[in-house]
Amino acid sequence: MGEVVTVSIAVAGTLLGALLTHLFQRRAVLVADQAARDRDLRLERINAYSQYAAAVIDAANAELRRWHYQQRPSAEFEAARLHLFDRRSAARQAMYRVLLLTSDPRMHRLAEEAFDAARRICDAATHEDSEELTRQCRVAVTTFVDATREEIQ
Repeated sequence: MGEVVTVSIAVAGTLLGALLTHLFQRRAVLVADQAARDRDLRLERINAYSQYAAAVIDAANAELRRWHYQQRPSAEFEAARLHLFDRRSAARQAMYRVLLLTSDPRMHRLAEEAFDAARRICDAATHEDSEELTRQCRVAVTTFVDATREEIQ
Protein backbone atom coordinates (compact mmCIF):
# COMPACT_ATOMS: atom_id res chain seq x y z
CA MET A 1 0.00 0.00 0.00
CA GLY A 2 2.82 2.38 0.87
CA GLU A 3 4.35 1.76 -2.52
CA VAL A 4 1.15 2.77 -4.30
CA VAL A 5 1.04 6.05 -2.38
CA THR A 6 4.71 6.71 -3.14
CA VAL A 7 4.23 5.96 -6.83
CA SER A 8 1.05 8.05 -6.95
CA ILE A 9 2.85 11.01 -5.35
CA ALA A 10 5.76 10.62 -7.79
CA VAL A 11 3.42 10.49 -10.80
CA ALA A 12 1.40 13.47 -9.52
CA GLY A 13 4.61 15.41 -8.89
CA THR A 14 5.88 14.63 -12.38
CA LEU A 15 2.58 15.66 -13.96
CA LEU A 16 2.44 18.85 -11.89
CA GLY A 17 6.03 19.66 -12.83
CA ALA A 18 5.28 19.08 -16.52
CA LEU A 19 2.17 21.27 -16.30
CA LEU A 20 4.02 24.11 -14.55
CA THR A 21 6.88 23.89 -17.04
CA HIS A 22 4.40 24.09 -19.92
CA LEU A 23 2.69 27.14 -18.42
CA PHE A 24 5.95 28.99 -17.78
CA GLN A 25 7.28 28.19 -21.25
CA ARG A 26 4.04 29.30 -22.86
CA ARG A 27 4.16 32.59 -20.97
CA ALA A 28 7.82 33.07 -21.94
CA VAL A 29 6.98 32.44 -25.61
CA LEU A 30 4.10 34.94 -25.50
CA VAL A 31 6.32 37.59 -23.91
CA ALA A 32 9.07 36.92 -26.46
CA ASP A 33 6.58 37.10 -29.34
CA GLN A 34 5.21 40.43 -28.10
CA ALA A 35 8.72 41.81 -27.69
CA ALA A 36 9.55 40.73 -31.25
CA ARG A 37 6.37 42.34 -32.60
CA ASP A 38 7.13 45.56 -30.73
CA ARG A 39 10.70 45.58 -32.04
CA ASP A 40 9.56 44.91 -35.61
CA LEU A 41 6.93 47.65 -35.42
CA ARG A 42 9.48 50.11 -34.04
CA LEU A 43 11.91 49.33 -36.87
CA GLU A 44 9.12 49.57 -39.45
CA ARG A 45 8.10 52.95 -38.05
CA ILE A 46 11.67 54.23 -38.11
CA ASN A 47 11.96 53.19 -41.74
CA ALA A 48 8.57 54.64 -42.74
CA TYR A 49 9.09 57.93 -40.89
CA SER A 50 12.55 58.53 -42.33
CA GLN A 51 11.39 57.63 -45.84
CA TYR A 52 8.44 59.99 -45.47
CA ALA A 53 10.60 62.89 -44.31
CA ALA A 54 12.95 62.31 -47.24
CA ALA A 55 10.03 62.07 -49.69
CA VAL A 56 8.55 65.36 -48.46
CA ILE A 57 11.91 67.09 -48.84
CA ASP A 58 12.21 65.65 -52.37
CA ALA A 59 8.72 66.91 -53.16
CA ALA A 60 9.56 70.34 -51.74
CA ASN A 61 12.68 70.51 -53.90
CA ALA A 62 10.61 69.54 -56.94
CA GLU A 63 8.02 72.21 -56.04
CA LEU A 64 10.77 74.81 -55.80
CA ARG A 65 12.33 73.69 -59.10
CA ARG A 66 8.95 73.89 -60.81
CA TRP A 67 8.36 77.33 -59.32
CA HIS A 68 11.68 78.58 -60.74
CA TYR A 69 10.94 77.18 -64.20
CA GLN A 70 7.40 78.53 -64.05
CA GLN A 71 8.87 82.03 -64.01
CA ARG A 72 10.27 81.34 -67.49
CA PRO A 73 8.12 78.72 -69.24
CA SER A 74 10.05 76.32 -71.42
CA ALA A 75 10.56 72.64 -72.05
CA GLU A 76 12.36 72.57 -68.72
CA PHE A 77 9.15 73.71 -67.05
CA GLU A 78 7.25 70.73 -68.45
CA ALA A 79 9.99 68.34 -67.30
CA ALA A 80 9.97 69.95 -63.85
CA ARG A 81 6.19 69.67 -63.70
CA LEU A 82 6.29 65.96 -64.53
CA HIS A 83 9.09 65.38 -62.02
CA LEU A 84 7.03 67.21 -59.41
CA PHE A 85 4.06 64.91 -59.96
CA ASP A 86 6.32 61.88 -59.41
CA ARG A 87 7.78 63.36 -56.20
CA ARG A 88 4.37 64.36 -54.88
CA SER A 89 3.07 60.88 -55.57
CA ALA A 90 6.03 59.29 -53.78
CA ALA A 91 5.51 61.60 -50.80
CA ARG A 92 1.80 60.80 -50.69
CA GLN A 93 2.52 57.05 -50.80
CA ALA A 94 5.06 57.40 -47.99
CA MET A 95 2.53 59.40 -45.98
CA TYR A 96 -0.06 56.64 -46.34
CA ARG A 97 2.49 54.18 -44.98
CA VAL A 98 3.06 56.46 -41.99
CA LEU A 99 -0.69 56.71 -41.41
CA LEU A 100 -0.96 52.92 -41.46
CA LEU A 101 1.79 52.45 -38.90
CA THR A 102 0.57 54.87 -36.26
CA SER A 103 -2.79 55.51 -34.70
CA ASP A 104 -1.64 58.72 -33.03
CA PRO A 105 -3.79 61.61 -34.35
CA ARG A 106 -0.94 64.04 -33.67
CA MET A 107 1.36 62.08 -35.99
CA HIS A 108 -1.35 62.04 -38.67
CA ARG A 109 -1.76 65.82 -38.37
CA LEU A 110 2.00 66.49 -38.49
CA ALA A 111 2.41 64.24 -41.54
CA GLU A 112 -0.37 66.10 -43.35
CA GLU A 113 1.07 69.47 -42.35
CA ALA A 114 4.51 68.54 -43.70
CA PHE A 115 3.00 67.40 -47.00
CA ASP A 116 0.87 70.55 -47.28
CA ALA A 117 3.85 72.77 -46.48
CA ALA A 118 5.76 71.24 -49.39
CA ARG A 119 2.74 71.60 -51.65
CA ARG A 120 2.41 75.35 -50.94
CA ILE A 121 5.88 76.18 -52.27
CA CYS A 122 4.67 76.37 -55.88
CA ASP A 123 2.13 79.03 -54.83
CA ALA A 124 4.87 81.55 -54.07
CA ALA A 125 4.47 84.90 -55.80
CA THR A 126 8.05 86.12 -55.32
CA HIS A 127 11.49 84.72 -54.69
CA GLU A 128 11.22 85.85 -51.06
CA ASP A 129 7.90 84.03 -50.75
CA SER A 130 9.46 80.85 -52.13
CA GLU A 131 12.28 81.10 -49.58
CA GLU A 132 9.81 81.61 -46.73
CA LEU A 133 7.60 78.73 -47.85
CA THR A 134 10.67 76.52 -48.17
CA ARG A 135 11.68 77.47 -44.62
CA GLN A 136 8.16 76.66 -43.39
CA CYS A 137 8.37 73.28 -45.08
CA ARG A 138 11.68 72.50 -43.38
CA VAL A 139 10.15 73.49 -40.03
CA ALA A 140 7.13 71.24 -40.65
CA VAL A 141 9.37 68.29 -41.57
CA THR A 142 11.58 68.90 -38.53
CA THR A 143 8.51 69.05 -36.29
CA PHE A 144 7.34 65.73 -37.76
CA VAL A 145 10.77 64.15 -37.24
CA ASP A 146 10.95 65.41 -33.66
CA ALA A 147 7.53 63.90 -32.93
CA THR A 148 8.54 60.58 -34.47
CA ARG A 149 11.65 60.53 -32.30
CA GLU A 150 9.43 60.79 -29.23
CA GLU A 151 7.16 58.00 -30.45
CA ILE A 152 9.86 55.46 -31.30
CA GLN A 153 11.89 55.79 -28.13
